[in-house]
Amino acid sequence: MLISFSACGDKDLGGQEEETVQETLVTYTDVAFARSSAEVEYARFFSTSEGKSYKDSEITAGNGAKIDLAFISSVGMCYFVSPNSNDVNPAIPGATATLYMQKVAATVFTVEQFDAMTTDELLATLTITNDDMETFGTTGYPIVLLFKNAAGKKGAIKVKSINSQRLIVDIKVQK
Repeated sequence: MLISFSACGDKDLGGQEEETVQETLVTYTDVAFARSSAEVEYARFFSTSEGKSYKDSEITAGNGAKIDLAFISSVGMCYFVSPNSNDVNPAIPGATATLYMQKVAATVFTVEQFDAMTTDELLATLTITNDDMETFGTTGYPIVLLFKNAAGKKGAIKVKSINSQRLIVDIKVQK
């Protein structure tokens, strides 16, 4: 009895090309934003291109343009503002504009969609317009906010929790 095995070095795809999955989404988990500029443990600013948080004391002319998320909180009100807003104090050198939709209807984007999102397909189809500093309260989480930074990258922020010191969010943004 003769048994023969043979192997082929190239995979035969039957005339079809192998599919390549392109990563189009960056995810940041459990990002903390300080509720006060006096807070020393947490930062109020974040760069989605670097994946880095910045405290007020860490902002310089060299990193200011990279910051695209800025958080402000006062009694009962929480909101993200454009880093180049007059409401940001101290002012961020070289700051750029970010648009925010902080009151997002469930018909536009849901927490379940955020959780399931693994590519930027859903974000790419959205039109994001600034809602002029609408605020979101300090209860009723999770909720989703949308943003578009100066580089044209669209993103979603899932607000998960808040306490007297910090806001905890997950962020998904186009690569």
